[in-house]
Amino acid sequence: MRFLFVLLLFSNLKAFTQNKIVELSINILPELKEDFAGKEIYLSGVGELKLDTSLKYPYFLRIVCNKNQDVQFEAMANIEFEKLGTFKHFNNFISTISTDSVVKLNMTFPFNCSYNRNLKQKICPVCKKDDKVIPILYGLMEFDANGNSLFKDYGEFKPGGCNVSECDPTWYCKRDDCRF
Repeated sequence: MRFLFVLLLFSNLKAFTQNKIVELSINILPELKEDFAGKEIYLSGVGELKLDTSLKYPYFLRIVCNKNQDVQFEAMANIEFEKLGTFKHFNNFISTISTDSVVKLNMTFPFNCSYNRNLKQKICPVCKKDDKVIPILYGLMEFDANGNSLFKDYGEFKPGGCNVSECDPTWYCKRDDCRF
């Protein structure tokens, strides 16, 4: 009986040492904290990590996974800026190959770039005006059978293309042919 107990205890300890705890904290860019209030961030695992969840504030996740497993997360959110008359899709990635037993990751979300930090500034950097500034919408442009854009409810916009990165311009100035 003692032998069986020791064997079970040893096998449980061995299994425990093969795992690691990963803690992910997502910090919102200060310029966009107000816009993210109450919004969910969709989080998925990339590669070996099987994860599919949504996080609400505070944006924190703790998981247990294989100690030798690469850990990669992709975070995504769609935020509508009603006052500006546009919406934006944000995404960011973070990964680690650490074999430590506890791994703490901090992700800034959205990606910290000038386009995301200044996205509420609708004034063209060239002419310093906003009267010819329109939003840039990203994604596949779809049309009905008559050739009308299915995005017509969004008013006038500049198509941004299908490829979306972590740092894309939000606005387009028709006067200066400038994306910002």
